[in-house]
Amino acid sequence: MPKRTSLKWRIELVFTLIVVVMLSAFALTIYIFSSETQQTIFFDRLFERAKTTADLILEKDELDSASFKNIEKIFARSLPSENIEVYNSKNERIFFEPKGLGAPQASLSWLNDVRHRKKIATSLGGDQQVGILYDDNQGRFVISIKAHDTNGLLKIERLKILLSASLLIAIVVTSSAGWIFANNLVGPFNQLIRELESITEHNLHSRISEISNASEIRNLVENINRLLIRLEGSFMAQKVFIANVSHEIRTPLSIILGELEIAAMERNEDLRKVHLESFRQEVIRLVHLSEQLLWLAHASRDKNDIYFSRLRIDEIVLDAVQSRRNHGRKINVNYAINPVDDSILTVTANKDLLRALFINLIENAVKFSPAEKEVDVVIEASERRISVRVNDQGPGMSPEELLYIFKPFYRSNRNGNQPNGNGIGLYLCKQIATIHNADISVQSAPQIGSSVTLEFKGKFPLSYN
Repeated sequence: MPKRTSLKWRIELVFTLIVVVMLSAFALTIYIFSSETQQTIFFDRLFERAKTTADLILEKDELDSASFKNIEKIFARSLPSENIEVYNSKNERIFFEPKGLGAPQASLSWLNDVRHRKKIATSLGGDQQVGILYDDNQGRFVISIKAHDTNGLLKIERLKILLSASLLIAIVVTSSAGWIFANNLVGPFNQLIRELESITEHNLHSRISEISNASEIRNLVENINRLLIRLEGSFMAQKVFIANVSHEIRTPLSIILGELEIAAMERNEDLRKVHLESFRQEVIRLVHLSEQLLWLAHASRDKNDIYFSRLRIDEIVLDAVQSRRNHGRKINVNYAINPVDDSILTVTANKDLLRALFINLIENAVKFSPAEKEVDVVIEASERRISVRVNDQGPGMSPEELLYIFKPFYRSNRNGNQPNGNGIGLYLCKQIATIHNADISVQSAPQIGSSVTLEFKGKFPLSYN
């Protein structure tokens, strides 16, 4: 069967083959059983005639006239191509019928076989032959009868023709029924294919209609529709993300261009320094945005393509604290407990991604905390749980804001003051946490501050690669 044969043809072919094989086996069984039965019946008839021959020829002197006439009447109805022979104890043929036939005598081995087995039946080409041992007061005689079962073979031949014709008709009917069955079975899939072909990136809002009541097809349609929903959401998020990135890049570039033009025309050195400082801040902002976008691209890769290793969580946190200049702000790293076993603080992670996550959390905490306030990082660990909590003492957020903080390009407006930022930080943190099978959550209250917690649970494998 070709590899690219359509499912409809495969179903039709398999269905037809199964039925044909079953019908062929059934027809062959009937033919063999009928042939063997007919042969057995004819052999029984020959044995009966052999016994009748013995009674007619060897017991003639012992039968009354009425019984002898009855046997003669039976014997008169000869079979087609019938040949009757009687052999005495010395294997001499003492009788044969019909006369003058000139038929060769039975072989000595066959006669001895009859004397040994007392009763034997065999087929010779198209003829059947039987032999019986007949004990008489005059000796032991072998009666052999050979005949051709013309009527029986004709019946078997007619049966073969009938079965063959029936099988051919059954193949045609089965093939037609299989084609109809395959069409009905594959029809919903063809409709599904047509509807899927009509869906492109421009109409992902379309959904597959309910094309069948079969549970399997209905489940397939439901799964495809759910996939379309996810694709539509992904495409929409991508469009929004690209639009926001374009806006975020265009804004600092426009500011940079304007500041450069003003600085070029400004003759006052002090004012020129002010414009150049603004220019510098926008460049820093643009560099930070580019860096976060690169980390986001790294975090969006297939998990199997990211290298994981066993790392101490506190070492990554300390590295993140020291890698950023936090404008002289004090950042406290505290342990909630003092674990005896260092392995309790070990997780399976990608060092660079996890470091980027903590850098973003610490920068957010510094950005929203007053200048005189400290930022606290608390590390907790047990045999089945590791968590890192970053606390700030900023203005906090309302419950409504907490619903959107992990959305890309969402920026909190705390107390009406929106610090410089691009709204990618927490979204990036969420993506990195998901890659590491970790939970990230935020607790916040207005005028109190916010706390972001990254939590690892369960037993961690040694590595993914």
